[in-house]
Amino acid sequence: ECGYQDLRREVTTSLEGTMEAGWSLRSVFHRQGLAFEAVSAVLGWAATAHPDLRVTCLIDAQHAVSQHLARKLGFEEFARTTYVGKPVVLFERRR
Repeated sequence: ECGYQDLRREVTTSLEGTMEAGWSLRSVFHRQGLAFEAVSAVLGWAATAHPDLRVTCLIDAQHAVSQHLARKLGFEEFARTTYVGKPVVLFERRR
């Protein structure tokens, strides 16, 4: 799965008004480049369909693989905070 969500999360720094990207693959599909390909496609769609909206993502602070993928896709860390009691990293992708 990959795409955008509007979860209206109670998190400091707020992600409201952004296109929050998310992705998840079953472990059997890891390490095949599928997440990179899928997220690249949805980022391309957003750049065309919503060029003025900021794209963000929230990743568990312990999930190094997803953080690496986010950076590879052009996301940059802009904050560290907690969400439902767990440390998370907030990323944004500048156009």
